[in-house]
This record gives sequence, structure tokens and C-alpha cells, in this order.
Amino acid sequence: MNLENSRKFLQNYSWLIISLFLLTGVFQTFNKSNGSTNLYTYQAEAFLHGDFAIQEKPNKLPGETIEYHGRIYSPFPPFPAILLTPFVAIVGRQDLKIYWISIVLAAATTWSLYRILLKLELDRTTINWILSGFVLGTGYWQIFRGSEWVWMFAQLTAVLFSILAIYESMHKGRSWLAGLFLGAAFLSRQLSIFLTPFVLVLLWKNELKKDRAVNLAGFIAAIGFSIALYLGFNYYRFDTFGSGYELMNYAAFGGPGNFLGERVNQFGIFDPAYFLFNAYHMFIQGYHIDFTSGTLLEYSGLSRFGVSLLAASPFIIAAFRARGRKLFIWGAWVSVTITLITALFYHNNGYIQYNTQRFSLDFLPVLILLVALGFKNSSEDLRAYWKGMIVYAILLNVLTNFLPAV
Repeated sequence: MNLENSRKFLQNYSWLIISLFLLTGVFQTFNKSNGSTNLYTYQAEAFLHGDFAIQEKPNKLPGETIEYHGRIYSPFPPFPAILLTPFVAIVGRQDLKIYWISIVLAAATTWSLYRILLKLELDRTTINWILSGFVLGTGYWQIFRGSEWVWMFAQLTAVLFSILAIYESMHKGRSWLAGLFLGAAFLSRQLSIFLTPFVLVLLWKNELKKDRAVNLAGFIAAIGFSIALYLGFNYYRFDTFGSGYELMNYAAFGGPGNFLGERVNQFGIFDPAYFLFNAYHMFIQGYHIDFTSGTLLEYSGLSRFGVSLLAASPFIIAAFRARGRKLFIWGAWVSVTITLITALFYHNNGYIQYNTQRFSLDFLPVLILLVALGFKNSSEDLRAYWKGMIVYAILLNVLTNFLPAV
């Protein structure tokens, strides 16, 4: 990255991203952000005490913890807590402002994606449109705004390290480092592991590495280490290699959240019974506002099951026009497809969420590159169409941000 490219980026794009992130992130920080709302701060505190069990049961987080053999655990993968541990050590759990860290993660994500798009040889205007679409026109904005909560912060972390793995694979091709980055993403969001085929393709095609087999061995070793760490972490806590999600007390969520417990009790964590519901919400469900019965003007909330990816971020259709090296395109689609199909059999589609299917962020770091290549391969008239879709997606997110989440 030379100084001229850095200067162009800062002049032409960062004012938009930085201003929007600061407006939302700083507002959240001073209004409600503290360590008591994010279960990862409790896990970080436990690490500092040399333990995996949480020291005290968080009253503000019903249903998120597991009680097993008289001890309290977080069922979520450990890396975001590892990331927060030094900050908790410095300022304490209660005083930690999650959004300050989220702003740094989001800025690093944007910068890394920008560098990837440069490597795809896109013009500056197209890069700015793709970055705007990704950060402001998808569920990424929601997970940033909601990163005081454990689920959103996990995805914010996973997106960054997925993108770092992709960039390292395209740049210097240090497979061990790409493997550690993707391993960190996996230890934040488990489905990130399915980005492996795409990263392997990028490492295989990296011209800086002559001994491809040796290079790929470093990646496989790093990924294997991450998987072993996760399995050992689970077994130590729950006497099983599984995540422990089936042990969660879903009824503690209360209200409409009780349906999750009913699903798991009847079908388990993964089952074909969930496919139709999840596919409908991933591909078809439109923007839905509820109004109080009998009144057309009294707003009562947005659907907590979210809006389909095609309805909320329609510009992603451009991915089907992606052209380029066949192995790159096929590797990308394989990773996107495997991740998507796995998510469609999961008991939860991302609830609670608004104007997004947030689980799409598990494969969006790869899909957005296909979208970028689709832009590149389109005529000027078609590009104008994609740009209109990005504007529409951003406006929907702006509307969602202003509407109260009931």
C-alpha cells in the first residue's frame, strides 16, 4: 500500500465511514455501552482469574449462560473474550466501553477490504460503492450498532478476521498467518470455517509462494490448532466436544424467544425441519413493520426475524455476474454455498435482528468480492442499476436505525 493510494482512500471515502461510525458508535457508547451487557467481558474476567467458568451470573443476560455441574459458563466460542481480556484487565469489566473497541474493529475491516478490492484491480469509484454497500447497506451496520451484545460482537470480530485471512492469502501468502486469522474467525463464529476452500484457492494461486504444498501445510496446521483448541475448550467445560448450545435455558429469554427452546427440545440444534423457515427468511421475507391491531398509524415494532438478504441488500445479485479466474470464482462460490446451506439447517435464523439476516455475514466477506467482480464485469447502464440498489439498501438501514426496536 503506497502513500498515494492511502491518501486517495482517506480523501474519497473515509469521511463517510468514519462519520457514520462515530455518529452511531459514540452515541451508543455514551448512552448505554458498558461491560455488563456483553457476556464476553464476563468470560474475559474469568480468564483473568485462571478459570473458564464465569465468576458471577449476569442478571442482565437471561438465557445466554449455561449452568453445568453447579458452575456458570458461556457457550460461545472464546476468541472475542480473548481479544477483550487485556482491556478488561486494564479498565475492569464494568467500565469497559465495547463500542470503542468496535469502532477500531470496524475501521480495520473497512481498511482491509479496501486493500483487497485494490488487488482485484477495481477503479476507485467502484471500490467506494462496494465499500459503502458492504458497511452501510448490509447487516454489518446492525452488528456494529448492536456490538454491546455477545452475538453481534462475535460476528463483528469474525468478519474482520475472515477478511484478514483473505487479504493475507492474496498478499504475501503466509499460510500460517492466514490460518491463524481464519482460526480466530472460527473461534468467534463457527461457520467461518467453511471459508477454508476459498482461502486455500487463494494460497494455491499466490505467485509469491513457489512450494505450494509446504505453504498449504502451514495453513492446515494453523486451522487444525484452532479446531483442537475449540474442541478442548468445550470438552473441559461440558464433557463433550459440542458447543453446549443444547444446554442453554432458552425459556429464560422470555416472551416470543421461548420458541427457540421448543425447537431445540423437539428437533435439536441442526435439523432439516428448520430449512423452509430459514430459507424463506434468507431469500424472500420483505421489510416488515408491525402496527397495533385496529390502528393504521400506531407503530409497534419491526419483525425480529429480520429481512431477507435479497430484499435488504438487493445489490448482492451482482455477484452472479462475477467473472475472472475460474478457480477464484469457483472457490468463492463453494465457500458461500457450504456456509449458507449449513446455516439453513440451524435452529435459529439470527433472531433478534432487523433489516438483515445476520448469519449471512458468515459468508459475506467472500460474497462481497463476487459482487465487486460483478460490478467490474457490468456495463455502465447495469452499474447504475447496482448503484441504485446500494442507495436503496443504505436508506433501508437508515430507516431501521431511526425506528425504535420494540
